Amino acid sequence: MFHKVYEEAVNTVPSDEIWSLYITACLDLLKKNAKNSIKKQRLQRTLLVFEGARDAGHLEASLYLKWIDVLCDTGSPDKAIDVSKEAVEAHPKSCDLWYKCLSLMIMGNEALDKVQEVLKQAQNLLKQKETWPLIQLVLEYSINIDAADTTVRLLEKSMIDRSEVSTPAKNLYLEYEYLKHGIDQARKIYNRIQQFKPVSADFYKSYISMELAQSKPKMKIIRSVYEEAVREHGTNEPGNCCISRQCAMDLKNSDWPKMYNEKD
Repeated sequence: MFHKVYEEAVNTVPSDEIWSLYITACLDLLKKNAKNSIKKQRLQRTLLVFEGARDAGHLEASLYLKWIDVLCDTGSPDKAIDVSKEAVEAHPKSCDLWYKCLSLMIMGNEALDKVQEVLKQAQNLLKQKETWPLIQLVLEYSINIDAADTTVRLLEKSMIDRSEVSTPAKNLYLEYEYLKHGIDQARKIYNRIQQFKPVSADFYKSYISMELAQSKPKMKIIRSVYEEAVREHGTNEPGNCCISRQCAMDLKNSDWPKMYNEKD
């Protein structure tokens, strides 16, 4: 019965709000217990309502996300990917939809070059400061499939982006090189990244932890990094990441007072 009421409403007063109310009612009905045959009918009708809202040009970004979730939850991943691609065309400024689209492509083991194409499209349409979650998602995929060249290229590009992207990219770059190639390569990357300020307090803390994890820590290097961290982030300025306190704790646990005076 409510379908008839809503059908009349969307035909009489077609708007995002009316379509949203209709879809929400359908989704609420889907959650109610019923026989499998009835559940199937409700699902089919709900999907038709999503399509109707899309065709009418009244499907908001948040409702595209719900449509995609319904498709994923009911075993239609390919259709979900198709809808996600439609969604970013309809709402190109929605970071959440781009993230969903990339996530589904990655879950479907799409070729990395195709995933990168979609990331590039998103970067061209979104504000730079919003893109790090998307870049991180693709980087994690690239790392997981051991596409080293692609990973490094994307990290290099991100490292010189605006701070919302470059700061976490620098941290990930250091961690990636350390885990993949060891401390020697991490030292090279640390020295290189140092040329591209600002560098976060977490970056320094992470690198000091790497040096302290070695069987024979090079205290001359650790002293230098610690002092650089304090110079850049200070010890008392409001809003700092307490770099001095954390590093001092790490160094104390490693007999810092004794080793500070060692001649390397």
